[in-house]
Formats: sequence, structure tokens, C-alpha cells
Amino acid sequence: ALLCEMAGQRVEAAHTCSLKLVAAASLVEKRTGYLGMVQMVAPGHSTMLLAVATVQRDLHSGNFIEVCTALSATAKLLTVEELTVGVVDTVFGLTVHPHFQ
Repeated sequence: ALLCEMAGQRVEAAHTCSLKLVAAASLVEKRTGYLGMVQMVAPGHSTMLLAVATVQRDLHSGNFIEVCTALSATAKLLTVEELTVGVVDTVFGLTVHPHFQ
């Protein structure tokens, strides 16, 4: 799907597959899904509205790798409107460390 997208062909079905991978429990599948979203889905696309809830859940995860992956995807995928839905408060909360206040 990535090769087809890079060749200029629209592969809308792959957006849904990437979204399913982002919601998976496995860290490898989750990272693969975020990679697919970053490479194939344009910021502001309707698929991103569906991914905001998953990004929020990953930002609240206890696994720091999931949090870092979600932060990377947030920086590359979400527009200002999508960030104000509730992601921005979580991101600011992650930048504060209790020992350095």
C-alpha cells in the first residue's frame, strides 16, 4: 500500500487498515499503524478524526514507548483543530515533570 501511495495512487482502504493497526494491543502493530498513518494520511483527513481517540488513549498509557509513538504521530498528523479536541492538555501534562516544578 505504501508503494502504491508513493506512486501517486490513492489507497483509501489502507487508511482503514492503518487505523486498525494503531488500535491494536501489540506494540509492533501499533507502531506499524502509526507509520502507515504518517506516510499515507494527510493532516486534516477524515481518517484522523477517527484516530484522535486512539492517540488520546496511547498518550495516557503506562508504557512510555506507546506514549512516545503517539507523541511522534501527534506532531506529524494532527491539525490545530484536532489538537484542541483534548489532546493538547494531555501533551502539556506530559511535558511537566514533578521534580522540576
